[in-house]
Amino acid sequence: MSGTAATDFGGRKATATCAGIVDGFAYLGSGLQSVCLGFLVTRTGWRWWPFFLIPFAVVVWHSQ
Repeated sequence: MSGTAATDFGGRKATATCAGIVDGFAYLGSGLQSVCLGFLVTRTGWRWWPFFLIPFAVVVWHSQ
């Protein structure tokens, strides 16, 4: 998916650059999520994990 999106964003000549940027943001988001979720789980337990996912699900649902 990120390769297709990168082609749409950058065109034929900038596909590799856009793919790197898209992948970089994916890794950044994953790292931020792991820090936030680790902080949440160690202090409150796993019972709040579904509530952590709800805002992201709402954003994805509204973007479609």
